[in-house]
Amino acid sequence: MIDHRKLLILVIAVSLVGVLSLFLYSTTIEPMTVSIGDIDESLIGNIVKTSGMITYARTLSDNSLSIKLSNVTSGASIAVYLPNDVYGSWNGGNLTPGTQIEVQGEVELYAETLEISVSSVEDLTILSTSESNTFDLWQILESLEVLDNMNLTTSGIIFDLTVIESSGELIGTSFDISSEHENKTYSLDCIIFDQDLTTDYADWDVVNVTGKLGFYKYMGCWQLVVENIERLELSSI
Repeated sequence: MIDHRKLLILVIAVSLVGVLSLFLYSTTIEPMTVSIGDIDESLIGNIVKTSGMITYARTLSDNSLSIKLSNVTSGASIAVYLPNDVYGSWNGGNLTPGTQIEVQGEVELYAETLEISVSSVEDLTILSTSESNTFDLWQILESLEVLDNMNLTTSGIIFDLTVIESSGELIGTSFDISSEHENKTYSLDCIIFDQDLTTDYADWDVVNVTGKLGFYKYMGCWQLVVENIERLELSSI
């Protein structure tokens, strides 16, 4: 007669061995190393490793992070997603535009867009950081939270120059800068204190500005507090 207790123990033991074997096997699977341009729908469900430059990084409402990773030589790009638990644990350096990274994760299709989903901070490595804080205007507008409180430089067309005064005393000049990228117009509110820019600049001048980016609650907008401004040729942007 079959001893049911022994049979149950045997079944449980075999199951545990099977689960352990699958776990050990999964840890030995090497990711496929591919270039960004070679990642397509045929790789959905596969673990891949690739590298490139961050061209924008945006924090989402749940404190996860969405990155656009690009090969600047070929122009190919792919989305990279860091869940909130991964991004919240990340302390390996600033993931800002211009940073070169290597990333490993599963290829997924989200909202009809391919992306690499990262499951651990160990699967992301910074290869090199940007040597400057100079960004295209569209990169800033796409990466506001990541660039918050940073000193940076950008360029664009100046418009809506407005001198700010209080009781006859000069406060500064507010203005917007604008530029286009992929048929989309991007603009950023700016202010420079203690200067009347209308004496040297006019709407539609092309300028290079350097300042500190921040979100100003009383205005309800992102703003660049400009420290330096210079005129550029139109072909410069």
